[in-house]
Amino acid sequence: MGAYPQLFAARVAQEGLQRFIMAQQLMSEKAERDVEVPANGAVANQRLTALTGGLLFLLLGLIGITILSVRSLLPQHLLLGFVLIPPMALKIASTGYRFMRYYLRDPLYRQAGPPPLYLRLLAPLVVLTTVALFVSGLELWYFGLRFGSLVGGAVLAAASLTYASPFIFFAEG
Repeated sequence: MGAYPQLFAARVAQEGLQRFIMAQQLMSEKAERDVEVPANGAVANQRLTALTGGLLFLLLGLIGITILSVRSLLPQHLLLGFVLIPPMALKIASTGYRFMRYYLRDPLYRQAGPPPLYLRLLAPLVVLTTVALFVSGLELWYFGLRFGSLVGGAVLAAASLTYASPFIFFAEG
């Protein structure tokens, strides 16, 4: 009678071990199937640029709302303007990095291909007007109207971005 509990315990332990081993094998097979291939530099750059673009789309929409009544929403406009600076800089840097790597003939970036021609032609205008817009906003925030203003530059930059944005936001590639 004393051997029966020991045999029962041994059998339960053996079955438990077998089930544990089977579960480990199933989990490792699933893990092997689900392993994502690490992204190369071009794909990672494209993901970063796309995520940053999505964030900018949201923030620019919000700042566009504040423009509708900028005098009464000036504090919110200034806050959103300051919040926009880091993602805007990241977007310019990531697209500039892609540009640089492509034209320095990095194989991964060459394989990914260039952006469409019209985007390559619009890029300098968009970057310059974006920088002009933010510099004029910072100038107005810091100096006010004491030394004159680049408000005309801000209006020109905003108008240029407004007319170029459909080409940018709905671009393929």
